[in-house]
Amino acid sequence: MSATGETSFHQYFVLRKARAHQSVLREAFAKDPRFALVDSARSTGGWLIITGSVPNRPALDNLKRTIEETRPPVDVRYSVEVQESPR
Repeated sequence: MSATGETSFHQYFVLRKARAHQSVLREAFAKDPRFALVDSARSTGGWLIITGSVPNRPALDNLKRTIEETRPPVDVRYSVEVQESPR
């Protein structure tokens, strides 16, 4: 198998793992009203992107902890806005 074929094969399985884990994350998000505006997406690079907004910094910290507890099978990257203004 060529290097390109191996890369495509690997990427297919990484994307499949990411897609399967999205339902786990959505279930976890649904349990906490602070995560009502949070969602996940898959990147073509094979990682999960967490997007949306949370009400404050403690909620962001809890979101990251919640995600870590689900043991994602791929890398996770964040693009989450904190709605609370800094003092």
